[in-house]
Amino acid sequence: MINSEHIESRQFLEDAREIVLERVRNIIQKHDNIKINTAFNDKFISSDKRANKNVNTKNYELFHSSNLEE
Repeated sequence: MINSEHIESRQFLEDAREIVLERVRNIIQKHDNIKINTAFNDKFISSDKRANKNVNTKNYELFHSSNLEE
């Protein structure tokens, strides 16, 4: 997903949550189990300073019985 409207990262993640969970649920139903990881890239700006930050997760195995809310 690409953010083109949100200023606050947290609000973008909260708004994207249900869309991502729905897509993951659909893929698990189709394939029984999956491995998934996430990457979050953001540009932070403070006064005249700019920094690009990246956060990546390790691969997680998900199954029909997995609690996606966790």
